[in-house]
Amino acid sequence: MQYIFPALARCKGNEQPIRYHPFDTYAHILLTLWNLQKLNTNYLVKLGMLYHDVGKPDQYHYYAQCKTKEEIELLHGSWYNHTVCGAEFAEKDFEALAFSSKEIEEISWYVAMHMRP
Repeated sequence: MQYIFPALARCKGNEQPIRYHPFDTYAHILLTLWNLQKLNTNYLVKLGMLYHDVGKPDQYHYYAQCKTKEEIELLHGSWYNHTVCGAEFAEKDFEALAFSSKEIEEISWYVAMHMRP
């Protein structure tokens, strides 16, 4: 997995705050993908779901270094917000897998927008 989906591989063992998810980021991603299969058959949506939280290892790493509420708010508006860096990781990884630019754009859009209603 580290060679095909490197950003996803980094999610194994990345613990999340228990109030949101009682398991690591990788397990959360697989469970959401499993549930999505019942609702949607579009392979690009599924790949977007596969990568929707790959930015969390970076976000949590930098979040732990924040000392003030202001620093936390700045982090959420920066590249380290998991939706922002996750979309870039998706672009990089799916480009390496020779997906078309149109497919990559759609996958990364799903990743970037997954927190918005």
